[in-house]
Amino acid sequence: MIRYVYIITLFLTVYLFCGCTPYNADKVNTSLIQGKWILTDVDRVIYDSINVDYNKERTYLIFEGDKCAQHMSDWKDTLTFRFTIHNYELNLYKDDAPFRSLDIDALSQDSLVLSAGENKWVYKKAEQ
Repeated sequence: MIRYVYIITLFLTVYLFCGCTPYNADKVNTSLIQGKWILTDVDRVIYDSINVDYNKERTYLIFEGDKCAQHMSDWKDTLTFRFTIHNYELNLYKDDAPFRSLDIDALSQDSLVLSAGENKWVYKKAEQ
């Protein structure tokens, strides 16, 4: 009887671990980051004495698939990248060469905080 209980327990354990899909933070974060984000605040060590009105000088990040565009309306310029997310790090590529890596400090359906060293960029979701 104990042998059958052992076999059933082993079977259920194997079934649960093999039948469940493990949580994939990279895939979830790639899905959450999709859409249009507007820069609302910057904390940059080098520019701490500059006051920028982010309602007037808008900067957007637009994520579609594996592409990212940064549109800076005040400079009338748009930069385009390919991106990947791995271990809460946003990796940007220009012409398939690594361009920059940013830490993802926070990511939800309506808020995104990126950082590099002591610098932080805070975004709010503008559109899906």
